[in-house]
Amino acid sequence: MPPNMFNALAITSQLEKLVKERCRSGNLQLEEAVSLFNRLLQGEKNNSSIDSFNYLLISISRMKHPNRYPTVVSLFDHLYKARVAGVSPTTQTFGVVMDCCRRMGRVDLQFVVFAQLFRSGCVIDSIKFGSLIKGLCVEKRIGDAAKMFDKMSLMGCIPSLIIYNTLIDGLCSNGNTKLGLQIVERMATEGGNCKPDVFTYNTLINGLCKEKNGDFGTAFKLLDEMVVKGVVPNVVHIILSSLVSAD
Repeated sequence: MPPNMFNALAITSQLEKLVKERCRSGNLQLEEAVSLFNRLLQGEKNNSSIDSFNYLLISISRMKHPNRYPTVVSLFDHLYKARVAGVSPTTQTFGVVMDCCRRMGRVDLQFVVFAQLFRSGCVIDSIKFGSLIKGLCVEKRIGDAAKMFDKMSLMGCIPSLIIYNTLIDGLCSNGNTKLGLQIVERMATEGGNCKPDVFTYNTLINGLCKEKNGDFGTAFKLLDEMVVKGVVPNVVHIILSSLVSAD
């Protein structure tokens, strides 16, 4: 190995060790993190491991700094452009950036990163779909969220309970509780080990009660279903039961 190459690898190794130590320290500041990121990116022949970049992106995303999410997106853009030089984002990298886009309220950027993930050949898992569905629901694009939910199965991804609950909450919050009930029925046939939990029932019952004239009959049936399936009712369900029983 040429001496210059050996020296470059040694410097990169020391820098990566520093990155790991600073990320684990708990007192890494945004400016220092950006500086470390750029030093890794500018390293000779990009001998840096993608893991080191991921450490920094994750650390930045967890900071209390108001610019943490835009910074992650900006740094990722530089990293993505540098992939031809030997540093390629992983599924974890894309996931961190998509989550930051969602927290910024930029579902449009989420789709851009998702497209880059698709083109990269990295594994697309249910977590990435869940992030998109959450972002779409927040923007009240419920129809698009439902379409994205359907696309998951076409790509071999099985929705988790969190994803089911996210879509059900989006539907119920926008006056589509009946469709939320249909998603629960799909969970029973397509959801594998997914079972409705107290959050699922909370969301559905709340949606039914808020409908015009209130569908208390169906809400009460769900309350009975909870007991049968061993889901422990909370105080909201107990109050509902008392109200319906008193009618």
